[in-house]
Amino acid sequence: MFSLNQRQKKRELIVSYFGWYIVNLCRDIFIVSLISFLVFFLLEQLKTGIISNYFDLNILMIIAIISGIIVIFFEHPEAKKITSRAKIVYLVLISLTTGIFSYQYLQNFRILSYLIPLLTILIVYLATSLFFNNEEEL
Repeated sequence: MFSLNQRQKKRELIVSYFGWYIVNLCRDIFIVSLISFLVFFLLEQLKTGIISNYFDLNILMIIAIISGIIVIFFEHPEAKKITSRAKIVYLVLISLTTGIFSYQYLQNFRILSYLIPLLTILIVYLATSLFFNNEEEL
């Protein structure tokens, strides 16, 4: 369809038209909605109904996904790159968080409540490390 240079020119045209302030606004919206979603989700897992009786968490998730896609597609070319040490911290933090959530959700399954979170940690770690490795090649 489009070559890499044509896509880059199209992105630059859109960003120059809308301006970097919209991209920065979407970045702020992404951060706030993602952190709010995670905190509310954790509270909901700890005590069912504390959030879901008053607010639908899917709204925050949809806002985080849409604003995250906008930030990824229109990232500033001179944006800071993540160091390798920070990547490892991100990988471990994301993996452990998903493992804790899956353990919390599967506590009633006895042996499986230990096995599935360990597999989840492994799969998330491998998937995110693959993502970070592919990012360097681009």
